[in-house]
Amino acid sequence: MKNIIIIALLVTTNLYSQKYADSLYNFKTENGNIFWQKVFETTKEDSKKQFKDKLLLELISKNLNETKQNITFNVENESINFKKYGGKSLFTAFYIQQTNSHLVKIDFKNYKYRVTITKLTSATMNTGVRMNLEEYVVRKNKIKTAKTHKKGLKIYDQHFTDKFTIKELKKEDW
Repeated sequence: MKNIIIIALLVTTNLYSQKYADSLYNFKTENGNIFWQKVFETTKEDSKKQFKDKLLLELISKNLNETKQNITFNVENESINFKKYGGKSLFTAFYIQQTNSHLVKIDFKNYKYRVTITKLTSATMNTGVRMNLEEYVVRKNKIKTAKTHKKGLKIYDQHFTDKFTIKELKKEDW
């Protein structure tokens, strides 16, 4: 009987314990801070010019700062269409459903660019107070891998990938 109780305790403890990861869906942690980073390929050698021509005007940004090798700007009060990525109102983390703000840094090289998003914050329900994403998904300098957090970070990943991918126009001859 004692063995059954001990086995039951071990199994339930294992089922309810948090698991953590160093990176998940292009999200990484460093010194307790979470950031999203992805490298995109371009079709032209001057990736900065191609990015500016195709995407920069579509992005709602503030405090745009441009140097020879990078562009940085803030995105504030952005709403994510979580339903587009398979989220449902009752089953998607609230930090995805609220308005989000973040800092974007884009580094350019020939034929590619790297987007790094830091300082992700989300407005709390009804109060408008902004909370850092780290408070929800980071513990012990690692990313929590509970199902809710995985789903939330996957929605962020899909949203950021869509947002920063340069879409080429297809020529249609008829």
